[in-house]
Amino acid sequence: MEPVDNRTVRGLSSFFTLVALNLIYVVTCIPVLTIGAATSALLETMDAVRTDPDTDMLRTYMAALKSDKIRGTVVFWTLCLPALLALFAISFWWSVGGAAGTIAALAAGLFTLYLAASTAHGMLLVATRTAPARTTIHNSLLLPAAAPGRSLLLVLVPVTEIAVAIAVPVSLILILTVGVTIGALIQTAVAAPLYASLS
Repeated sequence: MEPVDNRTVRGLSSFFTLVALNLIYVVTCIPVLTIGAATSALLETMDAVRTDPDTDMLRTYMAALKSDKIRGTVVFWTLCLPALLALFAISFWWSVGGAAGTIAALAAGLFTLYLAASTAHGMLLVATRTAPARTTIHNSLLLPAAAPGRSLLLVLVPVTEIAVAIAVPVSLILILTVGVTIGALIQTAVAAPLYASLS
């Protein structure tokens, strides 16, 4: 049995590595264009941690960032840009008012949610599969319809973090230090049973 002191040291080491990974992820997202590559790399890292807690997180992240940078970027922006446009459409139709505007805003909201789920699936598929970008995008657009419950959970993770940061601004410190990586770990755990059935 491992001594308590050793377990404590390993636990602290893992925690500080997690914080470092979280901060490195945030920094690599700053250019904006790299968000997709950084996110898929983070998810790949946390998926590795999920299956093997002794994974070297920083080394895995940097390797994934390098190997999947093009595929992650293409998949992310192909799915995310339409989601952002649909999000803009919500405010537009809501401002129109009336029954038609309200119905259109609700439809745009559902479409935004669907595309957000597709984007989450896209990043997870880049992280856990080696299919070409075109195939990944195709599967990402199908998965929310095939597994609506899990897809909703994937979207709720970042939405919850954003909502908490807005409601309690001081919590942003926690999110920027460990929150994003923990959220990524939750997403990989949610998606794993679904992706296990994929060929």
